[in-house]
Amino acid sequence: MMRFLMMLVALLFAPNVWAAQAFDVTSQRLEILHDLGQATFEGDVKLVYGSATMLAQKMDVFYQGEAEDPALQKVEAVGRIKIVDGSSIATGDKATYNPKTGTVLVTGDVMLSRDENVVQGESLTYNLETGDMFLNNNQNDGRVKAIFTIKGKD
Repeated sequence: MMRFLMMLVALLFAPNVWAAQAFDVTSQRLEILHDLGQATFEGDVKLVYGSATMLAQKMDVFYQGEAEDPALQKVEAVGRIKIVDGSSIATGDKATYNPKTGTVLVTGDVMLSRDENVVQGESLTYNLETGDMFLNNNQNDGRVKAIFTIKGKD
């Protein structure tokens, strides 16, 4: 389950995957500041890539270089993000992709679920190259919560 959810996150944030296949982003507003190397999608942002959808209130894409051939620096999505692919759902308050480190950091009441299986924490760091995942919780007692449902053979 976790591997599937993290692959979904990787698909949404990996720039080489974006280049290989089309994705669709809609929002109420788009602002491109070439001098700053920033594109901001704001207001009910919806990113669709294949069967996966990411929802957020705002998504900032930071790049360097010419607009025709930009180098991705960072992507930030904020505003109670939600990533859905079939029965798999990932939520949090903010998601940041760092192409230099190859990691995605999801923070703020993080929850990953598929069917009845749920993992919760305050922050999740996922390494897209190694598949390593670190979930922690600095709130309350500092413990993460996981609920796994094992279905028996009928």
